[in-house]
Amino acid sequence: MLVSLLTISAYSQQYSQDLLRLCNWMTGSFSSNQQSTVDTSYYDIRLHMEPIFTDRTDGCWFYVEQALASNQDRPYRQRVYHVYEGRQGTFTSDVYEIDQAIRYTGAWKNEELLHAITMDQLELKDGCSVNLRWNLATGTYEGGTAEKTCPSELNRAAYATSQVMVLAGRIVSWDRGFDEAGEQVGGAEKGPYQFVRVHD
Repeated sequence: MLVSLLTISAYSQQYSQDLLRLCNWMTGSFSSNQQSTVDTSYYDIRLHMEPIFTDRTDGCWFYVEQALASNQDRPYRQRVYHVYEGRQGTFTSDVYEIDQAIRYTGAWKNEELLHAITMDQLELKDGCSVNLRWNLATGTYEGGTAEKTCPSELNRAAYATSQVMVLAGRIVSWDRGFDEAGEQVGGAEKGPYQFVRVHD
């Protein structure tokens, strides 16, 4: 973890407390080890979300890396997320692919690698943004992608969906792929992954 939560809190004059809380909760390293121990149909996955482009004033940006705990030097997902506040209490996380992402493996713990990523290396994944709302009753941010808008070719899929819940110390995420007929062809079948923060 390179950027402390105090750095994000320095945005307080620009951003609402709801956005600051969401960004703080998303920051850190998370593990699904506890879930995989209880149910072996889930993998032990490590999720790292490190603030990047912290001098920008258009929301919070994160370098995101996901890998099997047993193979962390070969992540299967590397992205940049742009999290910002919309209208009427909505929050959006745009998803960007990184050109030659493999070069930045481990950037979440390597300041030199993290700073080497530039905006012109990013390509927006159209239709794959996650839209969230603050749920006062449960104390969570909840939402997901729009229906059938995020194209995917993984495992014969035609499109992918993501359902997300963010709360203090935990991120709950259910990523699935579907074919043209609407049959699930990828992702967890029983329910979402439970990622517990392991350190800040």
